Order: sequence, then structure tokens, then C-alpha cells
Amino acid sequence: MASTLFFALISTIHAKPLLELKESFGDTVVPYHHTIGRKKSFQQINMSIKREGYGPRTYLRSDVYKILTKTFKSLEDKPLKLVYGEASWGGKHKNKPLKPHRTHKKGMYIDIFMPLKNIAGDPVYFPINKKNLFGYAANFDKQGKGQGKHKKFQIDWVGLISLFEALCKHGGNNIKKVLIAKDLIPALQNPSLKKYWAPIPKKCRDKLTPIGVLGPYKFAGKDLLVDHDEHIHVEFK
Repeated sequence: MASTLFFALISTIHAKPLLELKESFGDTVVPYHHTIGRKKSFQQINMSIKREGYGPRTYLRSDVYKILTKTFKSLEDKPLKLVYGEASWGGKHKNKPLKPHRTHKKGMYIDIFMPLKNIAGDPVYFPINKKNLFGYAANFDKQGKGQGKHKKFQIDWVGLISLFEALCKHGGNNIKKVLIAKDLIPALQNPSLKKYWAPIPKKCRDKLTPIGVLGPYKFAGKDLLVDHDEHIHVEFK
């Protein structure tokens, strides 16, 4: 028992701290609270799931924070408009799953919303508002076209591959997997996109993991099916 306590103490001492990712990176990458406000956003979500006082929802383990900071900075000169979403709680709640997510704990996960273009073909930020549950209730068909109130948006496939390439370059072996809706895989494998995939090592390409629909979950007071057609879910080791 003493040895167990000793190793637990050593693990605690060497545990990497969690840092809150809350900044923007030029005009290219912004947090999901950029339109509503940082404090107002996490307070509204935490209150809706009866987790008042749990604090911000974008904490990351320090090494993951560095990887994503390098990744996002490297994209600043790209014709992209990216929005990152939820990560983990910090402080004493860091080991608890970030409800309603089943995972998103210990700063090892982050959601990044799909890069989008408008009807004119210009890059635009992913629409974030309370009505679409802070982006998570938006839906896209298998061709990447927005549905319902989001029909004027189209997933930017080249932009998405650029994001994945940057994650592979700066995250490499530290990335465990990247989840994406299985319905979107055929569009991503379109022969016209082959040249954009070419620079990405196969070992990292294989981390792109198709996933089906999950849920329903209670999120911000509403039922939500999670199908990962509006965001990718990045998990680190």
C-alpha cells in the first residue's frame, strides 16, 4: 500500500499543469466564445447542465496547449477562418468528463469546428450562437453543405486538410486520434483532393477516425445528437 501511495505521489508531482486556451491567433483562429463572450459562454453552458462554478471549458494539458498554439499560429497566413471549441475543465474538476461530453477531461481533448466558406466561396467563421448550442447543433450533409439555417455554408475541404496537416506537423506522435463523421469520409477522399493529402505522412493520416452518431445528450437544456459533421474531435496521448 505504501508503494502505491508513493507512486501516486510521484505521478501527482510530475503531472503536467492545465492551461486555459482562450486567445485568438490573428484573424484566422478564434475561440468559440468569440461572439458571445468568454465568461458568459461557459457560465451559460455550465448552468444548463447544473455545473455552476465549474469554470471555463477550454483547459488543456500544458504540452497539448503548446502543440495547439504552434498549430494555430502556423495557419495564420492561410485563407482560413477557424473556431476551436471545447476542451476540459480545469482546477479540481480537471479529472471529470466535461459534461455532456463523455471524454474531454485532463486537458487531453479539443474540438475544432469545420472551416467554412460562404456562397461566394469566401472563408467565414463557423456560426456560434446560443440557438445552435454554441455551434454543436449545426448540421452538414455528406457533401459538406450546411442544413437548415446553415444552408449558406459549405465545409472547406482544402482548409480542413490544411488544419489536419498542421496538427500532424506539430502534434505528430502525441496525437492519438481525430474523430470525424463517417459520412464525410468519401468527400474527403475525392480524387481532386489527393494532392493536398500527399504531404501528410500515412502514419498520421491513419489517425483520422470515422465515427457514427452519438447521443442524444442534454446540452444547454436541449437534446443533442453528436455526429461530428460540424467539428473534429482531437484526442492526445
